[in-house]
Amino acid sequence: MTKGKQHPRTRITTLKDANTEIERLRAEIDKQSGGQDLREPIAIIGMGCRFPGGVRTPDDFWGLLNSGRDVLRDIPGDRWDIDEHYSPEVAAPGKIYVRQGYYLDNIDQFDPQFFGLSPREAESLDPQQRLVMEVCWETLEHAGIAPSSLKGGNTGVFVGQYWDDYSSQRIYSTDNLEIDRYAQLSALRGLTAGRICHILDSHGPAIQLDTACSSSSLAVHLACQSLRSGESDVALAGGVSLILAPEHLIGICQMAALSPDGRCKTFDASADGFGQGEGCGMIAMKRLSDARAEGDNVLAVVRGSAANHDGQARTVTTPSGPAQRAMLKNALEDAGIEPHQVDFVETHGTGTPLGDPIEVSAIGRVLCKNREKTLYLGAVKANVGHLDSAAGIAGLIKVVLSLQHKTIPAHLNFSEPNRHIPWNDWPIKIPLENTTWEGKERVAGISAFGMSGTNVHIIVSGAPEPIVPDGDQLPNSTTTQLLTLSAHTDVALSNLVKRYADMLNAEDNLKELNLDNLCYSAASGRSHFSHRAAFTSDDPSKLASTLNDFAAGRAAHGAISGVAGRRAPKIAFLFTGQGAQSTGMGKELYEAHPIFQEALDRCAKLFDNHLEHHLLEIMWSSEALNQTEYTQPALFAIEYSLAKLLEEWGIVPDLLLGHSIGEYAAACVANVFTLEDAVRMVAARGRLMQSLPMGGKMVSVVTDEVSAKAAIAKFPSVSIAAVNAPQSIVLSGEGQAIDLIVGRLNSQGIKTTELNVSHAFHSPLMEPILHEFRIIAESVNFNPPNIKLLSNVTGEPWDDTQLSPEYWVEHLRSAVRFSDGIDHAKSKNIGVFVEIGPKPTLLGLGRNCVPSEFGVWLPSLRPKFECSTLLECIQKLYVAGVDLDWKKIFKYPKLRRIHLPNYPWQYQRCWTEVVTSGRSGPRLHPLIHQKIENASKSRIFESSLSANNPAYLRDHRVFGETVFPASAFLEMATIAANLVFDHDEVALKNVTIGRALVLSDEPVKVQVIATPNGDHFDFEIFSRSAKDTDGSWIQHAAGALEHKSPSSLTSINIDEELTHFTQPVDIEELSAWFKDRGLEYLPRFEAIENIFLQKRNSNDEFRSAMARIKLPVDTVLAGESYEMHPVITDSSFRISEALFQEKEVNRLFLPFGVSGFSCNHSTSETFWVKVTARETAQSRILDIQLFDEGGKRVAIVEGLTLRPVTISGLRNTIAKQNTMRAALADCLYRPGWEEAELPESAAELGNWLLLSDKGCISGSLFSAMKIAGHGVHIASSADAACEFLSSKNAHDLNGILHLWGMDSSEEHPDGPLLASLKVVQTCIRNNISGKNWFVTKGAQAVEAQDTVSPWQSQFWGFGRALQSENPAKFGGCIDLDPNANETSSIVRELINELCYSSNDTEIAFRRKARHAGHLQKLAPIEGLQPSLKLNPDASYLITGGLGSLGLEVAQYLATHGARHLVLTGRSGVSTKYQRTALQAIEDIGTSVEVVTTDISNATGVKKLLASLPRLRGVVHAAGVLADGMLIQQSSESYEKVAGPKVKGAWHLHTHTQDRPLDFFVLFSSVASIIGSPGQSNYAASNAFMDGLAHFRRRRGLAATAVNWGPWANVGMAASDLVMQRLLKDGWQPMNASEGCSYMGQLLTTHDLPQAAVLPVDWMQFVANTPGANEWSTLKHCIPEEHVSPPVDDSAELAAQKVKDAHPDQRLGLIVFYLLKRFAQTLRVPATDLDELAKPTDLGIDSLTAVEIQIWIRGDLQVEVDVEQLFTTPNIRDLAITVDQLFEGDPDCVELGPSPLPSNQGRWVICPHPRPKATLQLFCFPYAGGGASAFNAWGKTLADQVEICVIQMPGREERLNEKLVKDMPQLVDTLAQEISAVSKKPFAFFGHSMGAIVAYETARRLNAMGVNKPAHLFVSARAAPHLQKNTDLLRFLDDEAFVDKLQATYGAVPEAVRQNPEVRKIFLPILRADVELLETYDETSSEPLDLPITALGGISDPAISRDQLEGWQARTNAKFTYHEFPGDHFYIDEEREAVMAAIKNDLAHNL
Repeated sequence: MTKGKQHPRTRITTLKDANTEIERLRAEIDKQSGGQDLREPIAIIGMGCRFPGGVRTPDDFWGLLNSGRDVLRDIPGDRWDIDEHYSPEVAAPGKIYVRQGYYLDNIDQFDPQFFGLSPREAESLDPQQRLVMEVCWETLEHAGIAPSSLKGGNTGVFVGQYWDDYSSQRIYSTDNLEIDRYAQLSALRGLTAGRICHILDSHGPAIQLDTACSSSSLAVHLACQSLRSGESDVALAGGVSLILAPEHLIGICQMAALSPDGRCKTFDASADGFGQGEGCGMIAMKRLSDARAEGDNVLAVVRGSAANHDGQARTVTTPSGPAQRAMLKNALEDAGIEPHQVDFVETHGTGTPLGDPIEVSAIGRVLCKNREKTLYLGAVKANVGHLDSAAGIAGLIKVVLSLQHKTIPAHLNFSEPNRHIPWNDWPIKIPLENTTWEGKERVAGISAFGMSGTNVHIIVSGAPEPIVPDGDQLPNSTTTQLLTLSAHTDVALSNLVKRYADMLNAEDNLKELNLDNLCYSAASGRSHFSHRAAFTSDDPSKLASTLNDFAAGRAAHGAISGVAGRRAPKIAFLFTGQGAQSTGMGKELYEAHPIFQEALDRCAKLFDNHLEHHLLEIMWSSEALNQTEYTQPALFAIEYSLAKLLEEWGIVPDLLLGHSIGEYAAACVANVFTLEDAVRMVAARGRLMQSLPMGGKMVSVVTDEVSAKAAIAKFPSVSIAAVNAPQSIVLSGEGQAIDLIVGRLNSQGIKTTELNVSHAFHSPLMEPILHEFRIIAESVNFNPPNIKLLSNVTGEPWDDTQLSPEYWVEHLRSAVRFSDGIDHAKSKNIGVFVEIGPKPTLLGLGRNCVPSEFGVWLPSLRPKFECSTLLECIQKLYVAGVDLDWKKIFKYPKLRRIHLPNYPWQYQRCWTEVVTSGRSGPRLHPLIHQKIENASKSRIFESSLSANNPAYLRDHRVFGETVFPASAFLEMATIAANLVFDHDEVALKNVTIGRALVLSDEPVKVQVIATPNGDHFDFEIFSRSAKDTDGSWIQHAAGALEHKSPSSLTSINIDEELTHFTQPVDIEELSAWFKDRGLEYLPRFEAIENIFLQKRNSNDEFRSAMARIKLPVDTVLAGESYEMHPVITDSSFRISEALFQEKEVNRLFLPFGVSGFSCNHSTSETFWVKVTARETAQSRILDIQLFDEGGKRVAIVEGLTLRPVTISGLRNTIAKQNTMRAALADCLYRPGWEEAELPESAAELGNWLLLSDKGCISGSLFSAMKIAGHGVHIASSADAACEFLSSKNAHDLNGILHLWGMDSSEEHPDGPLLASLKVVQTCIRNNISGKNWFVTKGAQAVEAQDTVSPWQSQFWGFGRALQSENPAKFGGCIDLDPNANETSSIVRELINELCYSSNDTEIAFRRKARHAGHLQKLAPIEGLQPSLKLNPDASYLITGGLGSLGLEVAQYLATHGARHLVLTGRSGVSTKYQRTALQAIEDIGTSVEVVTTDISNATGVKKLLASLPRLRGVVHAAGVLADGMLIQQSSESYEKVAGPKVKGAWHLHTHTQDRPLDFFVLFSSVASIIGSPGQSNYAASNAFMDGLAHFRRRRGLAATAVNWGPWANVGMAASDLVMQRLLKDGWQPMNASEGCSYMGQLLTTHDLPQAAVLPVDWMQFVANTPGANEWSTLKHCIPEEHVSPPVDDSAELAAQKVKDAHPDQRLGLIVFYLLKRFAQTLRVPATDLDELAKPTDLGIDSLTAVEIQIWIRGDLQVEVDVEQLFTTPNIRDLAITVDQLFEGDPDCVELGPSPLPSNQGRWVICPHPRPKATLQLFCFPYAGGGASAFNAWGKTLADQVEICVIQMPGREERLNEKLVKDMPQLVDTLAQEISAVSKKPFAFFGHSMGAIVAYETARRLNAMGVNKPAHLFVSARAAPHLQKNTDLLRFLDDEAFVDKLQATYGAVPEAVRQNPEVRKIFLPILRADVELLETYDETSSEPLDLPITALGGISDPAISRDQLEGWQARTNAKFTYHEFPGDHFYIDEEREAVMAAIKNDLAHNL
């Protein structure tokens, strides 16, 4: 360039030139920066925060600022020990002089699942990182940006953070074992920003900043620069700070920087430091131009910012005034504004004496020069403290909120201005109250100064006015919209819905909210997760109601929900064929959706070239639409346009299938041909078809394709037009031929339907047009489909053969193979089928091709409801998991985003104890963390364990739950032993493993307690929730710790050993086997590499295996050490299942105990295990040796005992509560029937008793059976039947046929049943061997059309109870066809059933077919399920509503919408429980009316129901119990139970049958369907209700009978005793919440008249219920594999040995057998029982007594009276009774006059008849006792003595007889009885009460002048004249009576005192006997002329020696006195000595 000359473009001569040059330079800069405006304003579009004072959202923050609240608080006590670190002295070294600050709550809470973190990683993660993750997510939600939409983009993340207390303590803790990879990653602050980018899958910058207090402001500054440069498109900026350890505050206190009172007093004269705070804040930003273009809500605008450093100030931490002034000037310049434009400055404002004056001075000198208007200053630190690295962002968010609300909040803690600030020099003001922010353009500055010297200032202004876009208006205000919500879990979803409901419920929101904006924002501004709900509504208030209902679990109108799979389901479009057309189709959609409109217009325009009339005119207003030439084009156009609309919305099909013309639309969508070509072909096709002559027909036939082809074989003019489903064929062809075919098909019973068509499409009649159509098709270019397309012709995917004109010709003529197409779709796992057409015609056809549960079938349009149908389709697609383009769906430019509720985090504690300061040293062991010092001699070791700590525990799963392995208890005990003995040579002995320890993410405190005991320590291992400090400790293991001598190492040669183990086990199969049974071993427990079995003979007792086990990677962390890792030991235990796998299918064997365990520490990771195992009756015993790779033995497990558990039992024990839906599916049953022919067998003749009905069946049956050769007796009344059954003729009966059940009716409701009760009781009493058969007619609903008689149904419940209680007396129930009138047929059916053997006990005949009844498990309902929703305007009645169960139901109904409940009860509200429950219901908003009434009273029920005109539902839950064994039942007990159940239910039915009820629920019982011992009345009454439900359903009335299994804590099974028995029998009682939810689901998802909810383990039930394995009704419930052969010590084998034994050896075997059965029934080990134990002391009740009776009967064919189990002194005495009754032994002789009256039992029983005896000893039992008390005496006395026992009425086999309370009457009867039976000399022995009876009987015999006793033995009774009756017992109430009797005599067994059922039996007996004694007066005091011997117990509390010796006054002969050790019942313990004394005293008589 020439000197002195300038380039023309750079010569500047004027100001104008200067400006021009500036613009040029800016353009150059823009060019170099990629066109970005480096000064473009930045829009703040979203904010999120967590600040002190409970602030969780920006709205919360404004609430805090606006209120001026002071949120100073104490330092949270869970951070550190405050007292330990506090000192009020400011200079105190190592101390903190403050106790208060501004802190957050719940910093330990986090939702790791949401962010895809394992709980272990989450708990290691710095809470600051976790907080930033949450707040960033919420910030994007606040901005209306779906985080998932940022995937792959350039989102920048800038985070200020500088404290890392949490991580540094883990890295630098005293325990290096705490350092793991998670701790290391947590310590990297840079990962805070990096994690956010990782979560968002963002590729923008991720920058973590640490400039101390200015960190977050610098983050915003750099984020703005990144946006302006184009580096980022979206930016997240902010900061976080948490104070998690005291060290930080100690350091700050040493700097004296903290205000002693904890407050920031910025600008005040008292400023003395800052107040410590903590928090997190983030903002989302975009370039302003982008934000406005994309419709974002702009909250504020960052105009400019600047950053600098103090440089070399006075000290490195001293603020620099010059630097601050320079920063402010740079910020103003960057923002392009003048100083006076700034209205407010949010200062750094720490409140320090030095910092405040410097900052205000800088502001004044820069911003106040020439200023006229006031400049306001504030500092948010006065509100929330100094938030360190989050301080700047807190100030910025405050400013943005102030701009939005046009208010400057009041500044706190300011009373006297700082005198070092020249306030008068500048127009500066501190706002002391909320101040309106005036001005159109409001500008603020935010300053932040870091202790590092880095200063930042940001200038912000208010948001610009939003741009109002042109284009479509908002949808019509009445348009229905779709709200979509989703979450990661069901609970989170419910919480989210509740948040939206709360938002809508706010009054202001309902008024102002635009529903379209709401739905648009929720759909487009949120990420969508798997748990989804979608709601349709056209009104915000309706939507609010729907959301409230959904959140409360009620039925919600317009709502559906579901769980989407990990992948979106595959979608098929089904394109409709001809016949779906209707006038006006598509018009509604056309007017609503521009995309559809555009596509349809294009189609119509193209068709204009081929049709005479415009297509849309035809579609919307012309009858011509039904002409084929228009129908087909119209359908094509609709379908093509609809497919294009769905495609625009993001719904892309995976498969296309058209039906006939529909395939053209499908092919066009798949790009097979162009739209133009498609239009030409479709128009030609329609026109040519229309041109054909009329006359053809098409008909749909319900048959298969093979049959259809056979039907048309002889008709060439007819063909198959479509195969729509396996049983849906369409025939097409010439009309006359079709008519002939139809006629033939109809004659065969095949249904046909003629179709309304103009021509016979797809038939030979189409052939005339094929040639011309071929010519048109040949002009078309065909392309391979770009979407899988199924051919109509083949039903398979298209291939090259379809890419030709010939295909379309064939398509026109051939059959449509739609069914094959659906089959193919099913095979490809298509999950969703969307029909593309004007109305759904294909969905029903498609469903018929697949199982009912397969697929989701959705229509896209319906006539007159096009938009709503399409919206519903979108709703269901969304819930199914289909990804939709919501911005396209909501394509209305004027829609705007609104702020919505944030995601509801599902918090769990994520914390590690290591971060707590002051921790005392390193952990002792990964499983034992520390020793707890205590004052006792015990050594206590404690740990805090969880599912993640140690981490490998999470991989040990049982039914999805983490379960602490039993092997880990051994490791813990071993470590405890090492520490206790301070030695490695230790051993464990006699270890028992108890309750499983189920772990969760919440820590559990586990303690090992070792207590010295001689030369060893006893140990126990307990656990308790770390949070539940007041909870109970649970024991898991116990045993002994021993110090053993050093042992010599044993070695083996591994290779040599392996030569004996040659059978490999498939490890994968074994793992799968475990997994199938609920035991899942994830990678860190997958240690077994190989298992080899040793070959064995079938008779070998032992089994052996060798296995190689290797510790998996990541199981042991660096620095950890185990004696024997639990993974290794656990794997060794599992080898057992490889040894025995073939034997057990439904059970698992789990560790129960270990005899011995010891190990030598080994560093090896690979081990060889040798296992030897054997099996016993109920366990497996394993001996295990572990060797290292070199063959050295390193551990030994001796006597590992594994015991069986059923899989279902284990599931119930381990698993947490399942979803109600899954739980219901697991326990829902219904009575089922299946046709079952009688097995072929020879007819058996027999003797029968017919109990005649009033019809003609009994007479005809009598004759027919006689003719057939049977012996038949007939009785027409119960008395006649009982008289016969008491005769000798009854003992060879085969059965009793109860025909009078057919007479039961409303007119005769209970007579027949009570008659049968009486007959059955007589059978039991007289031990009649014949079985009882109950015949009804129409008692069961076998077929849907059956009319049921509920009165007869009672007999089925009664029969089932008889089966459960006394199976030997039960034959079966037979239900005759109610519609059968042919008597001969009925008689034949009955005779066959009775004469041919069958295992079926429940039989029904319908239409001459025999059906067998069984319980049938119902399949779960799939898909979406509604919840129960009740009418708030209706009333609902609950009978029994004041009972605990009724109140629970009431609560449930109230929570599901019931607003008026009526509860009935027999008495009014009387308990606190009732009042509390009713109040809780009323608190919900439900009114409760309590009505006191007897529901069994018809008048009362009628009156009650008349008062309820709006009644819509009834729950009949009223009921009472009157339990008792069948022999104890009476008509009164039956009528008592039937009152509410039978009469009450019938009255409710009668007076509601004209009401439109939504439900009529009858609370029935499992007792009615499988019986229940002791509840025959209850079973019968509930069976009536079962029948009533069917009776009502048949009449079209609402009814559901629920056969409930047991409920916990409420209902009829709530007592502890009953609950204990139920649990032992395999029942898992439902809690009230579960039961009510089951009821709700039954009412909403199952349309059943009867359902049984039976949560039971059937295998356990059968194992503990005698005879249940033979109940035919359970055959589908009980797995076939449950029956296993008897093992060595089983009761079954013991019974067999008894039957095989010689009589002399039998007694001992019977004792052994009884011990086994008692143990099984009582669920205790047999080894715990003593043969001399009293059954009543063992806990025998009436039901368990019946169980034992049934076992004995079934095993030994011996009939023992139930009462004998209560009265027998001990098990051995019972064995003696059984031995006496046993087959082959002389039977007990019952002495007495014969025949006896039918209602009276024998008075004298001889248990051991001895014809050669020379003397009879008559024994008189004590009060409450029976004859069985003396059963054992017969074999103890000499052979010359025959024992004869007095059996008084009202006990044992005479239980149902009237008790005797009158002594003279009793004595007279006994004297006559004894006189009649005594054939030889005799003596009397009476004990207690029996002594008086014996004495008076002897006196009566003496007075009669007949034989009198040769000797009188009186035992434990005072002589009559010494008997004191002053304290009368008989007038006491029951409790006092029992207590007094026990205190006086010690005579009341424990079972009577504690067991209500036993007391019910014995208390009346005891009372009668006591009254007998107390009302007794001695008839004469004259001495008897016979010897008397008195006997007594030395320790008898009631009878003294003097009283016994008083008997001497009552004899003129010899008197003898014997005294024995013992109390009142010494005769049991001292029996042999008593016998010896009696024998000696009788010596002269023998």
